[in-house]
Amino acid sequence: MVVENITLKKIFENGKNNGLTDTKGVFYPFFTTKTLGELEKKSVCLKKLTVKVIDFDKTEETLRLSGSDTRKSCDAVKILIEKGEIHFIEMKSILNLKKDRKIKSGDDFRQKIKDFEFYKKIRDSLLIMAEIINHKKMKLTGKERELYYSIPKQPIFLTDVHKNSKEGFNFTLDFLSLENELKKVGKNDAHSLKEAKLAFCEVFDSDY
Repeated sequence: MVVENITLKKIFENGKNNGLTDTKGVFYPFFTTKTLGELEKKSVCLKKLTVKVIDFDKTEETLRLSGSDTRKSCDAVKILIEKGEIHFIEMKSILNLKKDRKIKSGDDFRQKIKDFEFYKKIRDSLLIMAEIINHKKMKLTGKERELYYSIPKQPIFLTDVHKNSKEGFNFTLDFLSLENELKKVGKNDAHSLKEAKLAFCEVFDSDY
């Protein structure tokens, strides 16, 4: 394994085995793993996903035990050890959103997507991960912490519309219209952040 893969493996394992303790003595690891489906409550398609990820909302809650500010974390993080990447994943049921009677036009729909504040969740998730990487309980060396920042990080917006359907095509166009919003965190050299990517739940398991 190359040095990046070794470092990612250590980050993942140390994150699962180390964490913080609350005032009652209950231990909470930095990383708690679940399937993506276990993190979703409403979408039929998203609930079927079996990809193992880090429950990043739980990670954000754990960090608050040390006095960290409340942040808008993404739903999940996937550390791909062999590929040498970290994926930040936000899930949204667009099919359920389309059933919202308050949405009466395409402009309403696009505004609702902007209200998800995807870019803020990615930005805050990078800060959360950086805080973990630099935490003394992670037991990483200075070189390992430095290497983390050079590892590619992929933001992913995961939805339940069918890729080849009319809804999937229309939403792809709506997603592209958010380009300026996403660029607020996109191509962040300090974190080696890649441009945001749209993904569809029907084929997401096979991607991993």
